Amino acid sequence: MKASNFTIICLMSALLMTGCGLLGSTTETAKNPQQVVNAVNNMDLNISITWIYPMGQQPRQTTNDYSLKVKNGVANTRLPFIGNKYSSSGFGEDAAIVFKDQPVTVTQKARGTKGEYLVSFTTKVENEVFIVDLTIWDDGTVNIVCKGSERTVMNYTGELRFPKEQ
Repeated sequence: MKASNFTIICLMSALLMTGCGLLGSTTETAKNPQQVVNAVNNMDLNISITWIYPMGQQPRQTTNDYSLKVKNGVANTRLPFIGNKYSSSGFGEDAAIVFKDQPVTVTQKARGTKGEYLVSFTTKVENEVFIVDLTIWDDGTVNIVCKGSERTVMNYTGELRFPKEQ
């Protein structure tokens, strides 16, 4: 009796989690390499962050919906930061990396030797300058290196997201 109740609970939980995931998403990952090419050429990037790699610590899978969006020459993001911040305004300060409609200067947009796209941009938030390097693969996987002038380097992994086709 206990085993069958456990099985029923597990099945219901799996169905509930699958259903919630399907209902809440209005984007999807890359279906073909041409979507990635268009996104890079137009600098219309919507990257969903899946993993965080703090320097000198264990990687962590994200549990929140973190993203990096670059469109029309501006960046928007709120990324978790785990590391050393060299200047701060006090104890308990939110150390997240936050871009709110920050203008970006694209410094590199090229095709790498392994077929990947290499994109770099800079932006400034208050007194801190950020250099963000993106390595974008044809399947939509993205490696992100975020270097702030006032903090240690953070690495992230994510995937390009595109509006769902109706």
